[in-house]
Amino acid sequence: MFEAYLSTTSYVGEVGLDFSPHGRETRSVQIKSFQFVLGLLRGRDKFISLHSRGAEGETLAMLKEFGIAQAASHWFSGPVRVAEEAAAEGYYFSINPAMMRSKSGRRLVERIPPELILTETDGPYVQVDGRPAIPEDIFTVTDALATVWQVDREAAQMRVRANRREAVRHIGEHIPRRPT
Repeated sequence: MFEAYLSTTSYVGEVGLDFSPHGRETRSVQIKSFQFVLGLLRGRDKFISLHSRGAEGETLAMLKEFGIAQAASHWFSGPVRVAEEAAAEGYYFSINPAMMRSKSGRRLVERIPPELILTETDGPYVQVDGRPAIPEDIFTVTDALATVWQVDREAAQMRVRANRREAVRHIGEHIPRRPT
């Protein structure tokens, strides 16, 4: 089904690997499935949202192996060294409110070039002030980014908007449009 609908979309996600205790039992199936997806994405102008819990290094290695150019790590929580390697490859990172509230998340954001940061709420799964995240919570993220980057709110918002435009600049140019 994934293969049948791939030509009708510009974005693919969330795909990847989860080797946390919750997903460890299905490691080999996950690898085969991710290889299948990446094989279909090879050479296509698609933007990919990545899941890489406990498998950040493996996910990055597979992206490079399959020549995937456009991807963003959703809620990256792996080693800073892997994040820096992914950033050196030009991959993006989507940052949510929970990441900006944690010391490790902020430390990671400090090490990622600002031009590779996108924002997300991860709503309704992330809790903000004791309630499920909503779209307006994106401002929580950009305000925190402004602090990390030592710029005002407007400059942080402009940076993130420019990043989004650049990330998807060539995506979807060849997607057939359905008749309306």
